[in-house]
Amino acid sequence: PTFRPVLERSFGGSPATNADEYAKRSALANVTQLRDVPVMCIHGKQDATVRAAHSEALAQARKSVGAKTVLRLIDGGNHDNSTMQSCGAAVAEFLDQSLRRSPRYQPAGAIGASAAELDQ
Repeated sequence: PTFRPVLERSFGGSPATNADEYAKRSALANVTQLRDVPVMCIHGKQDATVRAAHSEALAQARKSVGAKTVLRLIDGGNHDNSTMQSCGAAVAEFLDQSLRRSPRYQPAGAIGASAAELDQ
């Protein structure tokens, strides 16, 4: 709810008043254009705000065009940051793998962080 006003300003209205703009900008509508962008979807299975089926559809669509996509569904997870609590190491590993092609890449160990520390 706190992010909604930002989206509404950016998209020129709410989903109810400007549905075409939301559809046009959705990641699902742009899987081909964004196929080179690695994505990790972390979604709570019990999220009542945004159903997990949305992340599942996005992951399936991205995989169909060969895009690097990881989907992680969290049992009991809802629409808040607590869903991410058990994912620190997985996110760090995904970012490490995804950023390796960058000339400025430094693995987590090079900056003094371990996967165990990132989970805390």
